[in-house]
Amino acid sequence: MSFRMSSIQFMNNYTKSLNKTYREQAQMLEQGDGSKIHRGSDDPIGYSKLLRHTVSSNENEQYQKNVDTAISWMKTSDSAIANISDRFKTLEEKTNAAANSYNTNSDFEAIGKEMMAQIEQIVSVANTQQGDRYIFSGQKDTTQPFVLSNDVYDRGVAKTLDNKQ
Repeated sequence: MSFRMSSIQFMNNYTKSLNKTYREQAQMLEQGDGSKIHRGSDDPIGYSKLLRHTVSSNENEQYQKNVDTAISWMKTSDSAIANISDRFKTLEEKTNAAANSYNTNSDFEAIGKEMMAQIEQIVSVANTQQGDRYIFSGQKDTTQPFVLSNDVYDRGVAKTLDNKQ
């Protein structure tokens, strides 16, 4: 008894056989890479542990990046504050020098220029950036916090203390 195979049946058998061979080849290659799990259906419990481990690892990496950023931010802030403190000490010295009654008008002008240069330095340091963020700008850290201005503001009358106070 002979069977007659049509071309379509022959092609279907060939395609099934070829697909089976590819599946077997893929399984052999997966076994060769040393990994136990390649998809969730291989070991559902192991796969869930692997996912938890991956998430934990990513969280730890992000935590370490955050710590490194915070340390860098604190070092930059500390350096800027030390610089500003030094500038204020210089301003105090210049103020004491200006309070000396032996200064001439040209001495006062020179002291004023030096003090203005110190103030400009303080503003520059107060606008220090860490990356693209200003360190002394509070929550609006993308906005420059300090700007020198020539605008004059009326702040009222200066109060002085009399002998009774």
